Amino acid sequence: MKAEKNIAFALICVGIFALTGCSAESGRTSSTSETMTYSDEESSAVSAFEIPNETPNSETPYITYLGTRELGAVALETYAKTAGLSSAESAVTVVYTGENTYESRLTELISADESPDLTEKRANTFPTLMSRNVYEDLTPFMDVAAPQWEGLTECIERYSFKGAHYFYPTKITVSPQFLLYDKLRYVQFNIPDPEKLWERNEWTWENMVSGADVLRENLDIPDYIYGDNIPDNFLASTGTAFITADESGKFVHRFHSAGFDEIVELFGTHNCSITEYDDVSTTNCLESLRAVFMSADERALGELRRTSPELNIGIVPYPWADNADEYYVKAVTDGYLVPKGAKNIRSAASFINCSRIAEVSDDRQKALHRELKTMGLLVSDIEWIDILRTDCRATSVLVEENSLGSAANESVNYILESSLWLGNPMIDRPDVKFGSTDFDIASIDADLERINSMI
Repeated sequence: MKAEKNIAFALICVGIFALTGCSAESGRTSSTSETMTYSDEESSAVSAFEIPNETPNSETPYITYLGTRELGAVALETYAKTAGLSSAESAVTVVYTGENTYESRLTELISADESPDLTEKRANTFPTLMSRNVYEDLTPFMDVAAPQWEGLTECIERYSFKGAHYFYPTKITVSPQFLLYDKLRYVQFNIPDPEKLWERNEWTWENMVSGADVLRENLDIPDYIYGDNIPDNFLASTGTAFITADESGKFVHRFHSAGFDEIVELFGTHNCSITEYDDVSTTNCLESLRAVFMSADERALGELRRTSPELNIGIVPYPWADNADEYYVKAVTDGYLVPKGAKNIRSAASFINCSRIAEVSDDRQKALHRELKTMGLLVSDIEWIDILRTDCRATSVLVEENSLGSAANESVNYILESSLWLGNPMIDRPDVKFGSTDFDIASIDADLERINSMI
């Protein structure tokens, strides 16, 4: 756990991006006003250090944001300083909406010519909402040669739609979920420790299953992985995502892929329990021996640290797929977009740039570590997770969870649960129904066909 931490930028290409290298620096830059210069009035590209001192008469530096979550304090402060505003609190007017009302509310505002200037990236942003002409093309307003976008060009291209660039990610997170386990169990039954296996490049599906089987036999544990996002992580470890773009740029699903078949076979005999985090009892998960592994993020780990400090918790990424040619791990992106009809596109683009600058700044990294400590994580946890997330051996697969329309996403989720966790594949059963919705491949194909027809 005392290994040197290496920060690397991620490169994404057709759903898969490789970390640039073990010794690459993050390119963190200061966001102080002393380092900034201003562009001439003829330039429309907004970069980290080329944000105009005065906005055009048609725009204002005060922007509105519609979303379901808060904006980062460091990003707000960076934007306010860049725009010459005295207060970060007044720089952005935040309008919250519910998860279930977000899309209808955004559409309503766009239709009424009352578009917010900024909105959040959501699970179905790409490709579904992009295909519905919900966002503004930011290409004329962004300068990908600016320092904060170094190493992210292919990622930005990955999110292009019909040649337009709507999304410039402010954050890429590798392995958002990890597998947590009780290290003492492995000692008790003389099973190779997963963390040690990972260090020796031997953390594979086969070794994961063999160790879990020993524990299940001795402890009578019904499910050996418990938590959320298990399907996405396992398919990502084969080198692909459920919904991705193929070589021609068309969107496809991977339910008939060899990787998916391997997962179905794997979990045909080794069951899992999947649930949303709201339903996860982290205390009961490990204390009651309900699972050998728990799929979790830092929040769940912090809860375990607070509620069960006596547990000796191990942390590993998802294992290497047995038939994969490389070690693949899941990655997700985060950030903001500008809704169609926004009145302050240039200022919104400035906020996105400032958010990226803030995300990679030293101040943000320090703030993040403080947040993790507040959650309950140990210093050793934070250092170890940094090492896992910047591991140079890994090739990361970009995963957009629930990226389709609501009906198609329900079909995806139902197929995953049926195929992987119940040992009863539903892929070739179009007659299967749940409520009033048909859960079958046809509904997914229809949604992808609609999206592809727009390209």
